[in-house]
Order: sequence, then structure tokens, then C-alpha cells
Amino acid sequence: MSFLPLRLQRRSEGRTVYFAHDLNLKGDVYLLYGFIVLLIRISVGLLGLVGNTFSLVVWSRPHLKSPSSVILLVLAVSDTLVILCGLWVDLPDAYGFLGHYKGNLMLDYIQLKYEMNYYTVWSMFVSRAVYFMAWTASMYLTLLLTVERSVCIFNPFRFSEWCSYARTCKFVLAVVIFSILCNLGKLCWERRVIGFYKVILDGEEFTMYKEVETKLYHNPIYAEVVLVWMVIVLKYLVPLTCIVTLNTITYIKLKKVNKERLTMTEAQKNDNKLTRMIIYVVLEFLAFSSFTAFAGTSNLFPSPTASCWFLISVLQIKILVRGNHAGI
Repeated sequence: MSFLPLRLQRRSEGRTVYFAHDLNLKGDVYLLYGFIVLLIRISVGLLGLVGNTFSLVVWSRPHLKSPSSVILLVLAVSDTLVILCGLWVDLPDAYGFLGHYKGNLMLDYIQLKYEMNYYTVWSMFVSRAVYFMAWTASMYLTLLLTVERSVCIFNPFRFSEWCSYARTCKFVLAVVIFSILCNLGKLCWERRVIGFYKVILDGEEFTMYKEVETKLYHNPIYAEVVLVWMVIVLKYLVPLTCIVTLNTITYIKLKKVNKERLTMTEAQKNDNKLTRMIIYVVLEFLAFSSFTAFAGTSNLFPSPTASCWFLISVLQIKILVRGNHAGI
């Protein structure tokens, strides 16, 4: 019988992945991270799935057909993909943490048979790429929704012309295509799945598979331009800055409009209520997105200590409310 021990610290092509053993942490910290944090992730993710299901049911009703409903429908779908892909990628960690907590530092039959086979590793590889595509779509759909509400408040008489149903559908399609193209490298040329070890357990031979980075991924120019600045600028800086700016201006305009409530039509009042509700939702989105942006971009730079790296990973919790998400 041949058994492959799980190394406590792995060095792969110049990158170091830290495990809790590097920090001399005890079993109670494994219990905290492996169970409590995981349960929080799953619970919040399930709540997010329930909320997105209700959103899909409500906004798909014919009498609510509007430009805003199109954006909210696709936004609910993208958030659902973020949650499902995030859960699928993270679930195997639960079994690993359980094994570590029990003192088992070696791969067992379940991990060899089900977790590290080709189809499971490939599905996680695809899920991770879809995760980032859906996350980018959620970010820019939120920006599109903010722009749509801003036009409604600042130019109510031209809103129907500028933000027609057909035009909004085209913008939503453009956002989806942009999100796919922006993260296509994660699926096609940055990583690949390979078989790297053969293990015999109880007379049965297993081939272990894993994801590895390609040479292009470690190219200094590609890493700096695509993996650092493109991510920081396109995925976080541009959309978050635009969302904050537009919502601030819209909120100031709403306060002025509320003083003229007596001269407003019923339709304008309803639009203002919808805008106010969306501003609150966007504020919640900003709170989680800003934190995950900080935690995600921090992974791009060397951490001074392993404990700092572990602290970031614990605090991040891969927030799944609106796309939890996320690291890079």
C-alpha cells in the first residue's frame, strides 16, 4: 500500500501556499476555520440563493416588465452562479479541515477516489472561471443599474427614450460578453488540469489531478498587466468609483426632489422610491465588495508573515451575500 502524505507547506513554481500548520495553530483554530466559518459561508450562501430565487420569481412577472427588471433578473442569475460556484469550490476544504483536526495528515480513499479525480478537479477548474465571470458581471450590472436610476432621476422626461427596454437588453448582453472575455484567460490559457501522481491504495490505483499555472501565467509582463493592473482597474477601481460617485450625486438630487414632492406625478414618486431602495442595496453591495477587493488585491502582493496571510483568509470568509466573494 502506497500513501501520499499531505505536505504542510507547498512550494509551487515560486509561490508558497501556507497551511495552518505553518503558524503552529492548534486544533481549535482548525475547528473555528474549518467548521464555524464554513457553516457561516454555507448559511449565508443558502440565504443568498433563497433571496435570488425570490428575485427571479418577482422580477420575471409580465406586469413588472421594465428596463430595471431586466438588469435585476440577470443580476440575480449572476449572483446565484457566484454562490453556487463558490460553494462547490470550497466544499472539499471541509473534509480536509476535518481530517487535519483529527490529526490525519494523509490523503484517504474518499479524497483519492472522489475529490482528486479528473472530473472533480476539472469541474472545480471550470467553476472557478465561471465564478470570476459571474462576479465581474455582478459588479458591472450593479453599475448599469446605478446609471439607469441616475438617468431616471436627472432626466425623467427622456428616460423612456434613453433607457428603453430593447436598449437595456443590449447593454446587459454587452456586460455579460465583457465579463466572459475579461476572465476567459482563467479558463483557457492561465491554468490547466494535469495528472501529477499515482497512488495505490488497497490494490487500487488512483491518478491524482490538480490545477497548475501555465508559463504565460508566470510571465512578468503578463502578470503585471493582466493579473495585477487589469484586475485592480477593470474589476474594482473603475466600477466601484463610478458606483460611489453616481450614487452620491443621485442621493443629493433625491433630497432636492423630495422637497418638490407636491409637484411630482405618481409615476415620478414611484421611480424615486425604487431609486432609493436600489441605493440602499448598492450601499450594501459596496460594503462587501470593498472588503473583498481589499482582501483579493492583498493576495497579489507578498505577505510579510504567514500569520498575516492566514488572518486575511479568515477575515475574508469569501462573502457570499452578493458574490462573495473573492480573491484573485
